[in-house]
Amino acid sequence: MLKKILPMVMILTIILPSRATAQSCSALIHIGDSTTISMGKELERQYKRRGFPNVIVSAGNGRSITKSRKPDTMSGIQAVNYWKARTPQGRCWVIALGTNDATATNKQERIALMKQALAGDKALWINVAMNSPTRPKYNGFNAIVWNLLLIHNGVDIFDWASVVKPEWFAPDKIHYTAEGSRQRSSAIANAATQLL
Repeated sequence: MLKKILPMVMILTIILPSRATAQSCSALIHIGDSTTISMGKELERQYKRRGFPNVIVSAGNGRSITKSRKPDTMSGIQAVNYWKARTPQGRCWVIALGTNDATATNKQERIALMKQALAGDKALWINVAMNSPTRPKYNGFNAIVWNLLLIHNGVDIFDWASVVKPEWFAPDKIHYTAEGSRQRSSAIANAATQLL
């Protein structure tokens, strides 16, 4: 089975045909963490601009696949289950989590749990780019390990880590500037039209 990673890095380049995703998704549901919050309404606008009429953006500070930093917000899996119960079959997902999961010791288990929650639906995972000088766990090595595990698990990936430019990061090297958030919104929406 071909891995669908956009853009492909290293030596191998695969050109994938575009699919009519906006028409084939009953709803596009984007599940994210604080890096999604910083994109604000721009992300929803970018999805709709590309023809996705029913867009839901769910984001939470400190959200990971299995946990949330605040008791009144949902984990990634809780958010998926919540929106699964409220949207029709044929929905598509963008999973923009991993920033907080990459710091955990049970990375593989978390990916497996999310894959199970998404079973039967089309999903695009956004890989992680970070290398914080002030928060040691949020380092480049953990991001690379997380991204390699995504590949190993055979999920469809948008390779944001190979696209992001250093100047798009906020000083913490985890979150993004206003320009970085705009660029990320556009890049993710483009990837969704090609890989879902």
